[in-house]
Amino acid sequence: MMDAGPSLHALNLMCEFMSGSGMDVTIMRSEEWKNLPVDVISATGGVPTGWETFGAELLQDAMRQTELMFSSGHTLLPPSRPLDMSERPIRHHITLSESETRAIVARAKQLGVSLSALFKAANGLAQFKLNPIPPRDDVYFPIHMSSASPERFLKPSINPKTYFTSSLCLMPLRIPMTEPLRQGSEKAILIMTAKKVQEQFDKYLPNRCLPMVMPIFAQLPLPGADSGLPGLPWGCDFQNLGIVENRIATRQGHINVDQLYLAPRVTTIMSVRSWTMHRKLHFQVEGAAAWGDDVLKKMLQETIRIGLLVVSDSKL
Repeated sequence: MMDAGPSLHALNLMCEFMSGSGMDVTIMRSEEWKNLPVDVISATGGVPTGWETFGAELLQDAMRQTELMFSSGHTLLPPSRPLDMSERPIRHHITLSESETRAIVARAKQLGVSLSALFKAANGLAQFKLNPIPPRDDVYFPIHMSSASPERFLKPSINPKTYFTSSLCLMPLRIPMTEPLRQGSEKAILIMTAKKVQEQFDKYLPNRCLPMVMPIFAQLPLPGADSGLPGLPWGCDFQNLGIVENRIATRQGHINVDQLYLAPRVTTIMSVRSWTMHRKLHFQVEGAAAWGDDVLKKMLQETIRIGLLVVSDSKL
């Protein structure tokens, strides 16, 4: 299993091979292990300077965010049906037009937020919509643990197009929602939330210690694991894959890549993914069959509807 970046690079190499333009590579039997990639810590230059201070602080933030997953982090209500992973998952896909995509990209840039921040905020607010919040003062944005690609940190000697390994960077985003939810309109709530998400992106993404968090965090016990807390909550995770053409050449010989569908295997967390391809913004939701078709479809529709509020004529 690999994360989005390496998976798209692998698909690109497969298309190159199928089109006849790829490298002629022969791997002798039982020699495959010689081509295994180095670990992400080595690939990003080893333990960075300042890990003892900045890295330790980052790791503590990740642990606190995990604790919030079980306390103040708002989640979805569990489905009425039991989880049965032998059933086929459900997927829905929606594509915006080129004009809609241009408008949303331009507006996001004007607001000073990325598409990732904008629709992560929209997806969080969609979760609030599907599961209204009881009155309280300590509600946090429903992000379980946001992830990012480590490609920006790879050493010059590492080619990201052939570095195939699961190497997600974890970002412990923690966004109090008390102030945003007091805004006068849904559009104003979205804009304030998106800006708060972007502030967190700007804080964590340049942090040279970021690639270290996932390998270390994976070895630690979850906070509260010995206190009888329930397992991972039912919820939704959003990620934006960026511009597909940055990783896949969509025209290779006789092969044209016109569409993309994702098939992650998910359990209690449904996933909403977005990407830009052929100048159009695409969205997909996937979840276990236990959620039911209507819930998954509504999650995707609400995420897009709320995100598009920034280009609507409605007042703040």
